[in-house]
Amino acid sequence: MYIAHPGAGPVLVLHKRWAAAEGQELTGHRLSARRHLGTALGRLVSENARRTAGRALTISAAGPGTTSVSPVGASWSELPVSLLAGDLAALAATWGGRPPRLLRPRVEAEAMRVVSVSTVEDIGCDPAEQRLEAAVRDEAGTRAGLRVSYRPVCPGALDALAEALKKSAASPAT
Repeated sequence: MYIAHPGAGPVLVLHKRWAAAEGQELTGHRLSARRHLGTALGRLVSENARRTAGRALTISAAGPGTTSVSPVGASWSELPVSLLAGDLAALAATWGGRPPRLLRPRVEAEAMRVVSVSTVEDIGCDPAEQRLEAAVRDEAGTRAGLRVSYRPVCPGALDALAEALKKSAASPAT
């Protein structure tokens, strides 16, 4: 699970495994309702959290701190510009000057960004490759290709993405 701090900007990673209920696929929406230490993940705030230098997050039940629930609110619109990409061409230009991966610090979710998609132009599926492909445009009008292959660890991902893209195509303001 990726957790973004709206004020500071870093993305933290919480590693946790759950088994899917019979007949249900684990989607991000369903995972947000799952509980960790008695609190739904979609609304988790904790004083018992530790983060590593690589931005992995561990939340424990031990200690004097508390774990509680906080409303999510308008979290997508409140993300800092370092996490919310509205112009993919500008983002690609800034990434071009980075040192090679083996020289950069080992940070989980280093390239994680939320892309603000203004238009979904095309959605397709390649059943032989088990891959979803789409053409989208960002807020600046830059066209981008989206290609996601099936992975057994997230069996419902392609269906959830296709549904989200169809909803976005139906209402271009999303």
